[in-house]
Formats: sequence, C-alpha cells, structure tokens
Amino acid sequence: MYHSDLILKGIKADELMASQLEKALIGVKDQALQQASKIGDGATRLVYYTSCFTDNYQDVCAKLKEEDLRFLDGIAEVVKRRDIIYRLVHIYFEEIFRFKTREQL
Repeated sequence: MYHSDLILKGIKADELMASQLEKALIGVKDQALQQASKIGDGATRLVYYTSCFTDNYQDVCAKLKEEDLRFLDGIAEVVKRRDIIYRLVHIYFEEIFRFKTREQL
C-alpha cells in the first residue's frame, strides 16, 4: 500500500507541475504575441515618420508630431498629478449620482 500511495502522489505532483508549466507557457506565448504586436505598431509608426522626408506628405508628418506632443502632455499630467485615478473615479461617480434622488440612491 505504501508504494502505491507514493506512486499516486508522485503522479499527482507531476500532473500539477505539468499543468503549471502549461499555464506558464501559455502566458509566455500571450506576452510574446502582445510584444510582437507592439513592435509591429512601432514599425508602422516609424514608416509613417518617413513621410517627413517627402514634400507631398508634410500634413501626415504634422499630424504625427501633434499626436506625439499630445501624448507627451498626457504623460506629463499623469506624472504631475499623481492622484489622477482618484480624480477620474470621483468625477465618474459625481456624474452618475448628479441627478439621482435619495430614493433612487
């Protein structure tokens, strides 16, 4: 009996380790696909930036620069105002509860 219990526990441990390894590999695959997508997006943006070297597509170049400046302004605001999540949630709930009566609440 002792040996069969030991074998069963070993098999269960192996199954558990195999399932954990499978989950880990699935997570790695998902992250690799996300990273590849991000790299593709970056490459696409880089190709769009080549329009800055041509005369016919200066409007595209200007829009890209405008988007980048707006993005950098957003990052600066997040860094400057560390309570931004709290403020967003606060504004959200203010809007939800604005026209509610006491009975509706």
